[in-house]
Amino acid sequence: RITGAKYFFDMRGFWADEKLESGWLLDGYMYRVAKAFERRFLLDADHVVSLTHAAVPIIQRFPYLQDCMPPISVIPTCCDLSRFKPIPREYESAGLTFGYVGTAGNWYLFDETAACFSALQQMRSDTKFLIVNRGEHPYIRQRLAAAGVTSEAVELTSATPTEMPRLISRMDASVFFIKPVFSKQASAATKLAELLGCGVPCLSNTGVGDMAEVLEGERVGVALRSFDQASFAVGLDQLLTLVADPATAARCVAAAKKHFSLDEGVKRYRSIYERLSESGRR
Repeated sequence: RITGAKYFFDMRGFWADEKLESGWLLDGYMYRVAKAFERRFLLDADHVVSLTHAAVPIIQRFPYLQDCMPPISVIPTCCDLSRFKPIPREYESAGLTFGYVGTAGNWYLFDETAACFSALQQMRSDTKFLIVNRGEHPYIRQRLAAAGVTSEAVELTSATPTEMPRLISRMDASVFFIKPVFSKQASAATKLAELLGCGVPCLSNTGVGDMAEVLEGERVGVALRSFDQASFAVGLDQLLTLVADPATAARCVAAAKKHFSLDEGVKRYRSIYERLSESGRR
């Protein structure tokens, strides 16, 4: 306000509501202060960026933005597709390799993931579960055992960022489920971009950002609407059909380039800054 500089609010999701859904009180001081700042940032902004298309109509319905909505762009969490790309396998697995990447706690539903893999084992006894995770191995082993998954079927490892593309490229398909709560409509999971960039189709769920639209719209995965055994059976059957399709890997890579390219994300941000800079000089 002092300098007259243009103000760009890179929103990055519904942060205050994430805190509410992870323990803050609705009538608590911290939530009310955070929402007050969110309101101020949106009202003051000359431009807003959302991670998802799903969040845009929600923001547009905020009562205080009626008749004063700033311009808004969607730029999802992007991925360096020069790194996350299909890599020839060092050896071919005799069976199916199901993959899981990243944290198993917080917003992720790992019990449901373990139950889904158990259901897949009943459909394909030759399936192995490759899990790449840091710091949660005892918890993961415990939850897999509770779901009836034997240790012989699981390869649980950790990796450096440099090693991730090679490990992902060993996977025939991947799975992850995220809590479909209000705040997650504004979230974009980085792992989706990385998995698709490596040519790996995904099984996930609806109610999280634009994920279902990307998976099903681009025919690169399946989005479950519930986590019961019947839904697992249908979703896994659809996923196995995608795995068997030799064109699926190329569609995954094309979808990653279309939606999550780091180069494209940089271009969009540069365009916003240039427009704000030009308007500020007039």
